[in-house]
Amino acid sequence: MQFQANSPPWLNQQDIAQRSSPLTLEHPCSDPVQQCVDTPLLTGCFQVIVLRTGLIVHTVDVHNLQNMVTQATLVPSLKLAIVVDGQADISFDQQRFVLGNSSTAQ
Repeated sequence: MQFQANSPPWLNQQDIAQRSSPLTLEHPCSDPVQQCVDTPLLTGCFQVIVLRTGLIVHTVDVHNLQNMVTQATLVPSLKLAIVVDGQADISFDQQRFVLGNSSTAQ
């Protein structure tokens, strides 16, 4: 894969952990492919915006480049997830949520 000037940014393990830092207490990666911190894992827009203490907006419009599982210990807060397109498979403790339209997931 070669980076194109017009293409969305590629994000590796270190990029994801750094951008997620306002949301997480720790962000270990749990898939063997992620042991190489330079391996691109996602492409697209991944933003975390701190509006004020306790109010954070996290937006994601990405495509997975690797088959992966990520885990994070989240900062205690209220979580609201809205899936506009595609599908998100997330868990909080032992509670699993598959959000979005399964017919649009790839």
